Amino acid sequence: VPDADPQSVEGRIGMDVNATSADGKSYAGYYEKSYGEKFISSFNGYAYDAVMMLAAAINKAGATEPQAIADALSEVSKTYQGVTGPIVFDPDGQRSEQPYVVAEVKDGEIVPE
Repeated sequence: VPDADPQSVEGRIGMDVNATSADGKSYAGYYEKSYGEKFISSFNGYAYDAVMMLAAAINKAGATEPQAIADALSEVSKTYQGVTGPIVFDPDGQRSEQPYVVAEVKDGEIVPE
């Protein structure tokens, strides 16, 4: 909700892309403890997963050449557990399962349905 004026989204139903999976609860707690607030961007967990997955691929590849990283990402994605849930790529290089949660905005808070 911090991405939008609470009055403009009150009562709306949609997908909460700001959620983390059960595996990401410690990350969410660490973030809140460090910054004194909940995530302020719907890209938070996804950006964290992207950076961590990229680092894992670079480490696996042992190189920073784009093709070596792309090949390693394919391997890393077979077992990667991110804060937004497992990240497995389909043949088109897209996340095979989207972890979005259907929710409603009530009193300025996102409440899962």
